[in-house]
Amino acid sequence: MKKVGINRAFIGNIGLNEGYSRIPYGKVKIFTDEWWDILHTALKTATELDIEIGIFNSPCLSQSGGPWIKPEQSMRYLNSSEIVVTGPQQFSQKLTPPNADFQRVNVIAYKAPADFGLTLRASNPKITSEPEVADIKNIMDGDLLTKIQIPGNKTLIIDF
Repeated sequence: MKKVGINRAFIGNIGLNEGYSRIPYGKVKIFTDEWWDILHTALKTATELDIEIGIFNSPCLSQSGGPWIKPEQSMRYLNSSEIVVTGPQQFSQKLTPPNADFQRVNVIAYKAPADFGLTLRASNPKITSEPEVADIKNIMDGDLLTKIQIPGNKTLIIDF
């Protein structure tokens, strides 16, 4: 993995219950001493090679849980919507749901920092590069048609 540039992987317990599966499990049973030894070796080797490893447990039908699980009981993606309000004021408004299958999880309200919404471009920064690139300031001019020539096969450092 390291030789081909893979620096992150996941180890997951995924499969169907043995009564449902037509694909046989491997020889090493999960959570046995042999399984823990193999997992430990994989994690130790990944650490030595600077490869990040994530571990998750998702037996049965991957992350879905199986056909007997109702959609409102299954795993879902979190999404969000937001509204910015200038205060202080009394506020009462419904947030627009991000999609049709929306289920409200939580509403979080917080005071935004004083520089909320300030963009780097609005602060008109001085932009330099090493090596020097002609018209490097165009990198932040907001025009998608503007181009700059970036030197190939070299490290480019851009300072804002």
